[in-house]
Amino acid sequence: MFIDHVAIYVNDLEAAKDFFIKYFAAVSGEIYRNEKNRFFLIFPRF
Repeated sequence: MFIDHVAIYVNDLEAAKDFFIKYFAAVSGEIYRNEKNRFFLIFPRF
């Protein structure tokens, strides 16, 4: 079985990013910001 990606909706994107870096040794890219649709995301790599 292979999982390509999982979406998790959070209220505080920076705090979620820090959590995955601290506890799962994730590497985070830049935050993607779509101001028009108020959509922000980060793709952490494990």
